[in-house]
Amino acid sequence: MNEQNKSSSATLIDIAMPFIAVILGLAFCYFAAPVIVPVIIGISLAYVFYPAVKFLKKLKIPHLAALFIVTIITLVLFAGMSLVIYYQGMEFIKTIPTLKAELESFLIENFSKFRETVNNIFPDLIPQGEGRRLVENTLQNLDYQRVGEIVFRGLGSVFAFFGNVILISIIAFFLIMEADVFKRNLTLAFGEENQVITGQIMTEINRQISSYFALKFIITVGLAIVYTAGLLLMRIDYAYIWGPLAAVITLIPIIGAYAGGIPPMIVAVIQYDSAIWFLWVSLFFLVVQFIESYIISPKVFGDQANLNLTTVIVSTILWGWMWGIIGIILAVPMTAAIKVICSHIEPLHPIARILEGRIKF
Repeated sequence: MNEQNKSSSATLIDIAMPFIAVILGLAFCYFAAPVIVPVIIGISLAYVFYPAVKFLKKLKIPHLAALFIVTIITLVLFAGMSLVIYYQGMEFIKTIPTLKAELESFLIENFSKFRETVNNIFPDLIPQGEGRRLVENTLQNLDYQRVGEIVFRGLGSVFAFFGNVILISIIAFFLIMEADVFKRNLTLAFGEENQVITGQIMTEINRQISSYFALKFIITVGLAIVYTAGLLLMRIDYAYIWGPLAAVITLIPIIGAYAGGIPPMIVAVIQYDSAIWFLWVSLFFLVVQFIESYIISPKVFGDQANLNLTTVIVSTILWGWMWGIIGIILAVPMTAAIKVICSHIEPLHPIARILEGRIKF
C-alpha cells in the first residue's frame, strides 16, 4: 500500500514539475522584462541581419566588415523611414479638427438618408433630427485635443522605444560576431553528457527561427511598399503612415492581417465623402492580404512550426500581457522555440504535446 502511494506521489510530481518549471520561467520573463526584452529583440534582429551578413561574406567581404555594413545600412534606412513617418504623423495631428468636422458632416448626411429609407418602410420609427443629435452628442463626447495628445504620445513612445535601436543593434552585432563562441559555450554549459541534445535543440531552433525572421522581414517590407504604393495611387492622405503601419500590424497573429487596413479605410471615407471608397480600400487590402496569406506565405514558410491554432491564440495573449506589443509580435517564434526545447527534454514532453499541431507561419 505504501509503495502504491509512493508511486502515485512520484507520478504526480513528474506531471506537475514541467508545468511548475514553465510557470516559474514565465514569471521570470514577466518581472525581468526591462532586461530581457531588449536582448530578445537583439536576438531577433541578429536573425534578420545574419542572411545579409552571410551573403556579403560570399562576396569575399570579411566577417567584421560585413557586420558593419549591414548594421550601418539598417540604421540609415531606419532613420530615413522614421523621419518620413514622424513628419507625416505631425501633419495628421494638425488636421484632426478638420477631419472631425468632415466626419460629423458625413455621418449626419448619411444617417439622414438612412432615416428616410427606414421611415419609408416603418413610418415615424426614427424621429426627425435624431440622427443629428446622436452624431453631435457622440462626437462632442470625444476630446479631439486628447486624441491628438494620445497620437503624439504614441508617436513619441514609439520613437522612444526605437531610440534604443542602437543598443539593440549593438546586441545583434556582437551576437553575430560571437555566434560560434556563444553556441560552443552554451553547449558546454549543460555538461558533456548533454552536448548532443543541446546541439540538437539549438540547431532545430536556429532552423525554424532564422528562416521565420528573415522571410517575415522581407515579406513585411514588401507589404509596406505595396500598401504604400496602392494608397498613393488612390491618393489617400498620409499613405506613408498607413502603408508601413498596416504592414507592421500584420505581424500580429490572426487579427493583424485584417486590422491594418481599418485606419486608411476611415480616412478614405472622410477624404472623398463617399462610402464607396471604404469598399475600394478594403478590397485592395483584402486582395493583397489574400495573396500574402494563401499564396506567398504557404510557399515561402511551409510547415515551419508545428503549433495548433489554440496555442497561437493563447500564446499571443500571454506574451502580449507580459511584454506588450513586442510580445504579441514575437509570440509565435517564442512559442515555437519553447516547443522545440520541450520536445527534446523527456520530462517536458507533455507540454510539447499540448503545444503541437499543424499551423503555418
